[in-house]
Amino acid sequence: MKKTYLLSLCGLLFLGISCQNEAKNNEAGKTTVQHNVDAQKYRTELAKKKADLNQKLRSADHEKANNLLIEYKKIFDNLLDSLNAAEANTLTNRSLWNDFDNRSDSLQQKIKQYDKFDLYFHPIDSTTLELRFKPSFYYKTFQRKVSSNVRVYLLLQSATQMDDYDQIELTKSLTLLRNDLLKWENFLNDYTESTYYPEAKKHFEQLIKTYWYGTANRPHISFSSKKMTPEFEQEMITLVKQYPNSITAKLSKKYADFFWDINDAYSSEELEKEVKSYNQNQLNKA
Repeated sequence: MKKTYLLSLCGLLFLGISCQNEAKNNEAGKTTVQHNVDAQKYRTELAKKKADLNQKLRSADHEKANNLLIEYKKIFDNLLDSLNAAEANTLTNRSLWNDFDNRSDSLQQKIKQYDKFDLYFHPIDSTTLELRFKPSFYYKTFQRKVSSNVRVYLLLQSATQMDDYDQIELTKSLTLLRNDLLKWENFLNDYTESTYYPEAKKHFEQLIKTYWYGTANRPHISFSSKKMTPEFEQEMITLVKQYPNSITAKLSKKYADFFWDINDAYSSEELEKEVKSYNQNQLNKA
């Protein structure tokens, strides 16, 4: 009996030591993220500037709030540039991020830390990330204070996320793109005198080019085969049928007509060049 007890005790001790060793090995396999002193300095400055802004917004009228948006966006952009430079080792080490379940505690802590500042880590490509404000940051901060056209602009900007279009099924993605385009078009029609009209025009052009051509991961047109995807062709038919008087529909119809008219006259490389040049000219005139 005593011998059996001792054997059982040894077995439990061995199991406990094995579990501890496994835990240590797992922790050792996780890369520790160092906390950068410069980054802490910029985070402190960011917190101070956000507090200053909120204090000024309390008594600001529309005009003052509009000016504060311009002023503090420049301040925040500069601080973001400094933070991204300070966090370069973390942002350019994608191996830290690829295994979600094996992210170190120090990295998870860093993610939570920046979340408190309304910042997140945005993937740029397969090797790099960058810190950005959450899409809703400026709208939530300024919505109750700025003039109506600025409020609408900030709302559109926060709701339009280019990365979303690659993440959902193609037909739904095209519908989302169409709806977003029409919202930006309405802004351009309703607020021609807005300070943000040029920026809105840039958003519209970026969106409509994504609508026309797709993305690198999911193109809507193949210039090499000289064909549009069936889903995109159907989407264009829907757009022109449902919104015939919209600029989006008129430009898209011109694009499709031009593409099919010259399809056989050029090589695939020349066709792409001609089509994109024609579309840009039409956008410049719109």
